[in-house]
Amino acid sequence: MMARIAHQPFKFSDGTYVPPGTYIQVAAHATHCDEDNYTDPNEFKPFRFVDDTAERNGGRKIDMVSTHADFIAFGHGRHACPGRFFAAEMLKLMLAHIVMNYDVEIEGGHPKNMWIMASCIPSTTAEVMLRKR
Repeated sequence: MMARIAHQPFKFSDGTYVPPGTYIQVAAHATHCDEDNYTDPNEFKPFRFVDDTAERNGGRKIDMVSTHADFIAFGHGRHACPGRFFAAEMLKLMLAHIVMNYDVEIEGGHPKNMWIMASCIPSTTAEVMLRKR
């Protein structure tokens, strides 16, 4: 999530004033679940970003490391996470290894997510069954 402390006074174009020392944070979960940004945001759509590429960005490719104001998991703008490229490659490698070598099943259906402060994470007590192919 993006969090900053204002070191100097700032006034937004709508007149909102931010005094120095104010802690500002972007509401990432609310942004990602906003129906103005995504159709059916709480529904799992694995190709959501692939399908939206041509429509929303005039054909510009959206990849896993692109930053966008509607998807801010890695931040946005010049302060976006520099490790996002490494993280994306590791995630792809791990997923490819699992898909190619194992059958995966979650016992008892999808577990309830956990919240730690402002971060939503998968359940740490869910049981995942892996069977080597």
